[in-house]
Amino acid sequence: MRGGFTGWPEQAMDVLWQLQGEPAHAARERCRADRERLVRQPMIALLNEVADSDARY
Repeated sequence: MRGGFTGWPEQAMDVLWQLQGEPAHAARERCRADRERLVRQPMIALLNEVADSDARY
């Protein structure tokens, strides 16, 4: 899971727009796989790079 951060794909914003506010459970479930792949995994990569760059993080 420690891939380098390359940014978020354009489709990530579409997922976030679908989940804005308080989406229904069905909407959250429908977007779950895309959110994991397009939003969460890039965020984890970014945080890992920040943590690796300075031990204080």
